[in-house]
Amino acid sequence: MEILEKKASFTYISGKIEYIYSIKEECQVSALIVGLVASVLSVCLLFSNRQKRVNKVQSTQSLHAQNMNKQSEQDDSLMYYI
Repeated sequence: MEILEKKASFTYISGKIEYIYSIKEECQVSALIVGLVASVLSVCLLFSNRQKRVNKVQSTQSLHAQNMNKQSEQDDSLMYYI
């Protein structure tokens, strides 16, 4: 009887250990998936911010060019009056 109890106890403990390892593996897979998703999102955010900066620089350059054209037109009109 005692041998059966020890065997049952060992089987129970072995089952618990296997269960714990299976949970550990599931957690590792979940952590890997979360890490990959976070990496993809950070790369997307990086490119999004880069594109915003590029657009801002382009609009600033466009405004500067427009201001230069206006200044040139004003200079031309002054030369006409002189």
